Amino acid sequence: MSEKRVCPYCGEIFDSAAAIEELVEEGKALYYEGKYDDAVKTFRRALEIAPDYPAAVNAMGVCYEYGKGVAKDIKEAVR
Repeated sequence: MSEKRVCPYCGEIFDSAAAIEELVEEGKALYYEGKYDDAVKTFRRALEIAPDYPAAVNAMGVCYEYGKGVAKDIKEAVR
């Protein structure tokens, strides 16, 4: 049985890490399309549900490193 996670904002229930990974992949697609603000929103949504999910943490780090969708902040990028 997989761990269920609930988004604290929308109440949506995610049954597995695969669902969180789908959010990360959606965010990556938005990022590569140049839709940086939407990508950041999607990565943050994944992090709200699973704050330590490595792929989501890494994706936000890249956004901070290059200043895409957020202000460039190297300290935040490596946090």
